[in-house]
Amino acid sequence: MITAEFESFYIVNVYTPNAKPDLSRLPLRHKQWDPAFLEFVKQLEKQKPVIFTGDLNVAHTPDDLANPKANEGDHGYTIEERQGIDR
Repeated sequence: MITAEFESFYIVNVYTPNAKPDLSRLPLRHKQWDPAFLEFVKQLEKQKPVIFTGDLNVAHTPDDLANPKANEGDHGYTIEERQGIDR
């Protein structure tokens, strides 16, 4: 994660850990990474607006995938990962 401060905003570029094809890192992602990243951004937002970008390793909505039904529950498209990005 790289955070740059500008006069009127912050920009955060992040590579979010993926859940792995066997979902072995899903608990890390859902219980640790997502809440910690959200808290970090919220703390910055107390000072000024935040723009975040990067590789979030999640398809947020069905529109983000060619075959969402076939990918349901796969890494990058689990309910937990989508809930994390919603927050």
